[in-house]
Amino acid sequence: MPNPGSRFDFAKALLLQWSQKEAEMSYKGEVFVDEQWVSNGLRFRTEAEALAYADNLYERWHLCTDYQATESSDTATHAYYNGAVGDLV
Repeated sequence: MPNPGSRFDFAKALLLQWSQKEAEMSYKGEVFVDEQWVSNGLRFRTEAEALAYADNLYERWHLCTDYQATESSDTATHAYYNGAVGDLV
């Protein structure tokens, strides 16, 4: 295991190990607001990261009524670790 200089060094190292095909798939966290699912541009490597991020967003926004994680064809751009978001690229 690498000696992390930041909380996201390990996530970056894992991303580099992926094949190109795996790196092209990601997950996005979504919240349900005003009768529709919405998300921002953050894309995560795993469904668990996206779901944890969506849960955090749900807890902070007062108008949300639900949250979920869904697959995305976008490249993963962020990691979510211990309640913090970090760039992968």
